[in-house]
Amino acid sequence: MIVASLLTRCGVNAAYSQSCGVVSLTRCCAASVNAESLTEFVCKNCHKPAPSFHATSGWDAFVEAVTAAGCPCPTECATHVFYTLEKTAEVGELV
Repeated sequence: MIVASLLTRCGVNAAYSQSCGVVSLTRCCAASVNAESLTEFVCKNCHKPAPSFHATSGWDAFVEAVTAAGCPCPTECATHVFYTLEKTAEVGELV
């Protein structure tokens, strides 16, 4: 269950899930990703192929997502997103 979400300036949809932590959502539908096979990940909404970093939560996967989106400062972006989403989830407010 997604507790909080936000859109970064570089266009990455980020969400905080109680079960997974911070994840990046697909660019096509702002959805999470499923593993369709051992080698392919797909958007849960439209079933189009998606990069594997959308299927993984955590710092490294999020930095990879914002880097792929062309973010000029991926480390700072990830720090801001993690802090904001975790604090928002902690207080229980949806963004």
